[in-house]
Amino acid sequence: MQFANNSNGGNCNDCEWISAQGEITQDTPERFESFLTENGLTESVYNVYLSSPGGSLKAGIALGNMRRRYGKKTNVGATIPDTENMPHETTTDGQCLSACAFSFIGGIEREVPENSVIGVHQFYTNDYNSRPNTPVYTPRFLAETQAFNSTVLDYIVSMGV
Repeated sequence: MQFANNSNGGNCNDCEWISAQGEITQDTPERFESFLTENGLTESVYNVYLSSPGGSLKAGIALGNMRRRYGKKTNVGATIPDTENMPHETTTDGQCLSACAFSFIGGIEREVPENSVIGVHQFYTNDYNSRPNTPVYTPRFLAETQAFNSTVLDYIVSMGV
């Protein structure tokens, strides 16, 4: 996932925002925190506009927890150049899928514009995905899955969803 500090050139509360676009990988939370710190944005109440196909569910939850801790709002939307107001940017419809949805719910306020999309599905492990026709329902697998379900549920409830 790539992060950028964006502006439409105006002088208003929502005229500046953070764009977070691309796949969520295991190192994304660490890189987001570094981005906030290096750009002096840990105390700002900027909106974070998300546009992502998803990725690591654990990293998505970590990002959501971080957004809540830093008091960030979340929106679903892509950031694009504003061709009529260069060198500034604007937002457009976006999508926040899979792990991105868990990142999204960490916002202190959340907004999904009418033509943007937020999508969820069941989670799976890479091991299961690599051999979908092989039974993996061992007692250890079931225990790990149940524990992870509990983690996800605790997170969702703690975010007020």
